[in-house]
Formats: sequence, structure tokens, C-alpha cells
Amino acid sequence: MTSRDSTGREGEKRAGQFLKKQGFRILDERFRTKFGELDLVCRKDRLIVFVEVRSRADENSPPPVESVTPKKISRVVKSAQVWLNEKRLQGMPLRFDLITVDMSVSPARISHYPAAFEAGFDL
Repeated sequence: MTSRDSTGREGEKRAGQFLKKQGFRILDERFRTKFGELDLVCRKDRLIVFVEVRSRADENSPPPVESVTPKKISRVVKSAQVWLNEKRLQGMPLRFDLITVDMSVSPARISHYPAAFEAGFDL
């Protein structure tokens, strides 16, 4: 596992802990599709929340929020569609969130951006 992979996994772990404290239930982690990976799939009340987690461990790296490109958003949305089809949850209310984890500071700084992006079409 590369240091980038371990930073990502640590960020996902911290993001999951953060979300649980906020009342979210984790339904799936690192769900892989041919389009990419869904970092976290959560539920809060009746809402399905797909969470993209971006982490950094080095203060010289660009801010994690800058790494969310239109191409990445497209891959997350397509992967969410696969997840919803597989779980037979099409038509459920859903949202796409972003969580950034900055581990270059202590304690790590976690920022949550609810509804950070939209699918652009009905799923």
C-alpha cells in the first residue's frame, strides 16, 4: 500500500467516525464499480448520502477540495447509479457530500460539505 493509499484510508476512517457522530449510518465503504469507487455510502433518516472523501497529509499539497474535478464527480455519480441499482433503491432521496480531511495539522481538520455537487439528472 502506498503512502497515498494509507492517507486515503485514514481519511475515510476519520470521515466515517465523524459522520457517525453526526447521526449517519454507514451502509457501504469503498464500493467499487467499473467507473471508480464510492468512498462512503451513508443514510441519515430516509436520505441516502454518497460521500467523497479527500485527504491530505502534507501541508505543501494542494487543498483537498481542489482535487474534486468534473471528471471525478461524473465517476462518483455513475458509481452511485450502480450502487442504487444493485441495492434496488432507485428513487430514494439522495445527496452527494464532500468531506475533506487535513492531516497536516494536529488534530486533523475535518470539513463537511453537504450537497457539494449534484448528479445533474435523476437517478
